[in-house]
Amino acid sequence: MKKLLLITFIFISKMAMANGIPIVNSQSSSNYTTSGCSISFYVDPNGAQTSISIQYNTTNTTAALSVGPQFVYGTALPGQAGQRNGTITGLQPNTTYYWRVLASNIYGANNVSSVLSF
Repeated sequence: MKKLLLITFIFISKMAMANGIPIVNSQSSSNYTTSGCSISFYVDPNGAQTSISIQYNTTNTTAALSVGPQFVYGTALPGQAGQRNGTITGLQPNTTYYWRVLASNIYGANNVSSVLSF
């Protein structure tokens, strides 16, 4: 059993390295209202199926963004690099929010964008 787990781990690790880490970039946020805010970002799955999540919070720390509210934006398949747009909803009025994009591929490699605010 241990040998099988080791072989599986080595195979998955090599696949992750061959396909690379997803590339992600926060680009803008606009139209902030009490009902939501439009966001724009870029994701390149870099060769592997990649899940995209938006993390946001009123505190700008890695810990707060990691455990704060988030929503799953969707999936990017190999060859589907490009600009994406979404809306963060359920926001409190007169509040500064911080957000970033988390991209995680099927091999366990992940990447986060820089943090933007609105």
